[in-house]
Amino acid sequence: MRFRLPHSNEKKADRFEDLASSIQAGLSAGDSLGRSGAGILDALAHASIEVDSIERRVLESAEAAGELPAALRERAEGYRRLAALQRDILGRLAYPFVLVTAAILLTFWLASIGMGIGMTVPLVSGAALVLGVVGSLTLLQRAHANPDFPTALGPLRPLLLDYATLPYLSALQSLYRAGVPLMEAHDLASRTAPIGSVRATLMRSAAKMATDRTTLTEALTAHAALDAETLQLLRGTELVGELEDGLTRAVDRRRDVFVRRVHRATKTLGTVVYVFAVCVVGYVVLSFYSGMIGRIG
Repeated sequence: MRFRLPHSNEKKADRFEDLASSIQAGLSAGDSLGRSGAGILDALAHASIEVDSIERRVLESAEAAGELPAALRERAEGYRRLAALQRDILGRLAYPFVLVTAAILLTFWLASIGMGIGMTVPLVSGAALVLGVVGSLTLLQRAHANPDFPTALGPLRPLLLDYATLPYLSALQSLYRAGVPLMEAHDLASRTAPIGSVRATLMRSAAKMATDRTTLTEALTAHAALDAETLQLLRGTELVGELEDGLTRAVDRRRDVFVRRVHRATKTLGTVVYVFAVCVVGYVVLSFYSGMIGRIG
């Protein structure tokens, strides 16, 4: 799934919501998007509205079942939740990062005008900040692309696993609710996990389900593809024919846990960055007054 900024996610949610409203009012998808007589996918392409493979299958199936407005609203709500989470994370990290950047720039400026502050600390601090950001993005990119990339990264492991499995569960829920057969839905959804090792495990479970004709939870359990709590939720509801309800509850549960873990992680990171900024400012103040005292002496 391509990364989108919060504004882009909200814009797409608004377009899906508006399209759902027009279809519910009696217009076709083609009429609503300026391509009379076209189906939903052709109409979206005509209007330059991008959809990924999961959305294509969900909307195609929902259109055939006459449930297109509900499917569009569900996708819109998903984009709004994602945008809200992105804004929350950015809001929590903005202040400490702005503070540390300002502190580093201040040390560069004071050093450049000869205020008794050397260049070593601002250079090291700036390099540490850049390396931290670039290193984190590089690790995430490698984790996405490499099935053998380790996810056992100490305290980050639960957060990474939720980050990897939540898109899968959301996609599986949307596909199954739209009427896509479970085996096909599981196979398609397994490809959405953004961590390579988790994606590979889910795809192996999809292959097992197809070849051995097992149930969903049997295939997932055989490969330990999900956490024990989620497997328990799905197993019980699949046995009694209530898998859609189980998927809804599993998605809600994993989303709540993921948001709490993100909040804790961003709070910890913000504290570390804030302390780093305070140390840089403390160095500036001490160096400035030490230089001043030295010149007076």
